[in-house]
Amino acid sequence: MQILITFFVLFFSFSLFAEWKENTWVAEYNEGIGSIASVNGLVTHGDRFYVRVIKSDTGSCELGELFFSFYTAKNNPDILNLNNQIVNVSFKDENLNGKILHPNEFLLGHRVIIWFGYNLLDELIELYKNKETLKLELLDTNEFQASKYFDILINEWSTNNFESAIYEAKELCKSN
Repeated sequence: MQILITFFVLFFSFSLFAEWKENTWVAEYNEGIGSIASVNGLVTHGDRFYVRVIKSDTGSCELGELFFSFYTAKNNPDILNLNNQIVNVSFKDENLNGKILHPNEFLLGHRVIIWFGYNLLDELIELYKNKETLKLELLDTNEFQASKYFDILINEWSTNNFESAIYEAKELCKSN
């Protein structure tokens, strides 16, 4: 558990000091987190889509771990109890599940990370190749009412420079 908390503290500090380009994927390396490619949100600018490149035991950097940050000003204090809550989302016109991680107070509201699991980097590049944006919508279900906690349920992220940023993050992963 301590490793997970440390990861997210570093993850948030990484995201606060990274040099970003508007609506353009960038790749960066942080000693505590590793190699990440990310882009700002088009609806809620501070929300980011992150792909953390995972280095295997053999030194291969072929796997990406997907995260989305979501900010809400709804100020439902129960959001702090949502760690590991499964949330249904519509992403790329598919209904999928994500997991809420590390809800915390942030600015005038709260921020969560939605973890989306792992994908091979080449598969991600192929999946997103012909898309201008990637849209994610948090959905209300019988099991979890996203609208109780989030004031804005939709965000989109540009795919501008996605492929190049993923390859750059992969190279950063290999060299560190």
